Amino acid sequence: MLDTLVNVDQEIVTVENRWYKVEIRPYRTTNNSIDGLVLTFSDITLQKQAQHQAEQTSSYVRDVIDTVDEALLELDSDLRVVAANASFLRQFQAEASETVGHLLTELGNGQWDIPELRHLLTEIIPQHTVVMNYTMTHDFPQLGRRTMHLNARQVSTANRILLVITDLSE
Repeated sequence: MLDTLVNVDQEIVTVENRWYKVEIRPYRTTNNSIDGLVLTFSDITLQKQAQHQAEQTSSYVRDVIDTVDEALLELDSDLRVVAANASFLRQFQAEASETVGHLLTELGNGQWDIPELRHLLTEIIPQHTVVMNYTMTHDFPQLGRRTMHLNARQVSTANRILLVITDLSE
């Protein structure tokens, strides 16, 4: 360390399951010469526990969402897909790689570019509206005519929209 003067930042866990952020820096005197090392230990156990809890909660929510039979999409305020559950991908013959990260209006070669749907969804966040049991019929080029019940709302205080689609066609 003293030879290279490279700073070291590392997280370590003790045998008591305590987490610390360790920082090692060269100690410079007032005349800019190196005269040792400064070691800083910061207890980050609470942050690590909170991070672990958040990861477990996220995994739980993802499992619940993938268990639901209705098609679910999580959209950001620009109507870009943040997440799509397994039912959506199956029912609308989509791949996750072609769905997540893409605008809703781009999905399926533009077959989700439905002005009526876009209008409903773009008002949810700014107007704090909730869409419940809205029935819509649309002709999908690859899937045919579909009649769907839509439910949508802003997810808590995040600028995200949860869209639930129940396909009534079958």
